[in-house]
Amino acid sequence: MTEVNFESETWDFVNATGELRRIDVTPTAPLAFPTQWRVFGKLGPQSTAIKLLSATPLADLNLQGLTGLPDSLTVDGQQLAGRDVQMQENTINFDGLFNGHNLVEGHQAFAMSQVECGKETEIILGAGADYWMQWWIDGQPVIDTCKSGNLSPLPTIRDFSARHKLSPGRHILAVRVISGTTGDWILRAAFLSPKEESLGQAPQNTWLIVPELNQLASPRGMGDRTIAIRTDQVYQDETIECEFDLMRDEGQYGIVFAAQDADHYYWAYIPRWGQLWRARAFYAAIGIADGSGYIRNLAMYLMPNVPQQLRRRISLKIERRGHQIQMWVDAVRGPMVIDDTYGPGRIGVSGFIDYRIYDLKVTGKSLPVSQWKTSDHLPQTWFTAEQDTDKGAIQTASAIFRLPDGRLATQLGFTNKPSVHDVRPHTDDAYIQRYASEDLGRTWQPYGPQADWPGYTPPSGILTKDRVLRGISFPAVYPPNQFHDDPLSEGCTPQNLKATYCDSPDDSLNWSKPVEAQLLGDWSHIFFENCWNNMYGFSQFSDGTLAGVILHGTPGNEDSVPNYGQGTWGGGGLAQPYCTLSKDDGKSWSQPVPMDDAVWRAGDKPDSHCGGFSECPIVRCGSGRIVAIARPYRAPFMWQTHSDDDGVTWRMVCYAPFSGAGGPVMLCTQSNYLVLAMRSAGTCMHISTDEGLNWDHGTILDHPTYFNGSMIEVEPDVVLINYPTCNGEIARPSYVRFQRIRITPDGPIPLSD
Repeated sequence: MTEVNFESETWDFVNATGELRRIDVTPTAPLAFPTQWRVFGKLGPQSTAIKLLSATPLADLNLQGLTGLPDSLTVDGQQLAGRDVQMQENTINFDGLFNGHNLVEGHQAFAMSQVECGKETEIILGAGADYWMQWWIDGQPVIDTCKSGNLSPLPTIRDFSARHKLSPGRHILAVRVISGTTGDWILRAAFLSPKEESLGQAPQNTWLIVPELNQLASPRGMGDRTIAIRTDQVYQDETIECEFDLMRDEGQYGIVFAAQDADHYYWAYIPRWGQLWRARAFYAAIGIADGSGYIRNLAMYLMPNVPQQLRRRISLKIERRGHQIQMWVDAVRGPMVIDDTYGPGRIGVSGFIDYRIYDLKVTGKSLPVSQWKTSDHLPQTWFTAEQDTDKGAIQTASAIFRLPDGRLATQLGFTNKPSVHDVRPHTDDAYIQRYASEDLGRTWQPYGPQADWPGYTPPSGILTKDRVLRGISFPAVYPPNQFHDDPLSEGCTPQNLKATYCDSPDDSLNWSKPVEAQLLGDWSHIFFENCWNNMYGFSQFSDGTLAGVILHGTPGNEDSVPNYGQGTWGGGGLAQPYCTLSKDDGKSWSQPVPMDDAVWRAGDKPDSHCGGFSECPIVRCGSGRIVAIARPYRAPFMWQTHSDDDGVTWRMVCYAPFSGAGGPVMLCTQSNYLVLAMRSAGTCMHISTDEGLNWDHGTILDHPTYFNGSMIEVEPDVVLINYPTCNGEIARPSYVRFQRIRITPDGPIPLSD
């Protein structure tokens, strides 16, 4: 991208462009927006063809010759009766009129109204919808979002706008609204003042600069990180201040400084992800971009006294004096680091997902400006296994495992639904395809036929000691009509928990009939009336031992849990973690033992065990220590514990020095490095070189914040990870991404081989 000049400023917008927008101070719109509307509909989802983020209406609509509001509307041969509705607060809720749309995209509804003006008048029509819309005035098209969608998760009257001149007389406003799946099926619209128009959303893939407000808005519709750097000034010993507003509940945003080019700089930023809202946790970080494509955190701290609220302006201040960098958030002192990697440089902003920056001010020693190296794109550390969107615009990941002949295998789910959350098993719009790699994950080839979603491969495939591909099933057991809509058992006794295993003779294409595994010892302590048990997953150690984490809970009936206490934050219901081991490839499982020795004073009886272990990887280190780390449900940090006696007893659960979510995965490499990948500040990786006693501050591997992936060591100290991106809710196509990463004591290094 070449640099863009805006009056006295020059900006480099990498992989995007920029637009200068001046504010017209005219205070009001010239006409009152109509509140009486006639609504027609609805048409079913077969009336729209949807691919990626575009919608093509298949129903013809003729609006020519209308001089008033019709009683009915004929669309593609169907006659739709009209009903008169009152627009409330600039909003029409089609779900309320049509008893919902079951979160199915492609339904169509139509609305019409009329306005009158006594003289020629220019109006500014502003509107937003979930999710597509087409507007006409007197049959003339004025706004059409069918190619992009709304680009914002919460529609507003300023999402899209268009100016139009009205002659004296009566005029017909008409709109077609096409449903999405991410929320209520609504339309918001108004006549805007010039100032409201100026405050509207940034265009797709375009930065928006509004000098009168000292505002810089990130592009909409960008599925990856955005960055803008001001190139006409170089600073040393600078102080940077601004306010931020993150428009979504997940993402990152922050200040770039000491920039040498578009991938060498410091970044003081605020990460947000879904886990933090429940915990009311606010994190701040200082990272460094070193040219690898990764962001390495120099420090990331939980901030005290800063509320975690959506669409709230947050002040940010960075002060650099020599090699010392200090960060403040809402005037609260945050991370401080000392680093001498970069000297004087440019300032800018960067983040992921929609955000706005206000009142960006820089003071410090200004130095002569050197030549700036522009860049068309940021380094890409990931690759995809399949890019054919005709197979499905949305992909989802599953575990990577080894086949008996040494190849790697995984399966990808494909759908054209807007999100994998909308997919139900055995439907025509989703399927899975198996893939294998003969070169340690560098390239992938499909094998075998397509299968119904979610497919027939068990959640985790292992190789037994005699190199047989085995699938392990440890189904959840819930009491009837409790906790889950579809209980998997008729009661809760030891007899109806049936762990099973099955083998595949043909690389997971077919499986033998399930064989029931043996439950060793006494399991009655986690089986009694009105409880539930669910295995989150398990890990296979280097000697073949399988270790699984069982969540044991009693929704709404804590009194039945022995020694129930409030010493820790738990999940939605009380959930206690237990560990069970199999030393014979899943044929039998040991008696479950609690994973939290919750005794805080010698001789006391422990409280009930730590809750919130719903996503808990577990690994064995070189010394034999077994380490478990879990995503909590409401706590501001992750939980961590370990066992030094092969899982027989466990120490008291403690906080890890960071938080995370999104299906964390962990392994121990051949050099005894613990590696944890998860969702936190983007797709993030933490490394420990001392078996989990200490961890680094984390490295951002990628910026989509969903993760829920898998990881496997493919060469000594080289891991392969896969993960879906943003489920198509932000950008489509949304492919599963793969990365090959070398693990070192100084952090992960992306491999481009």
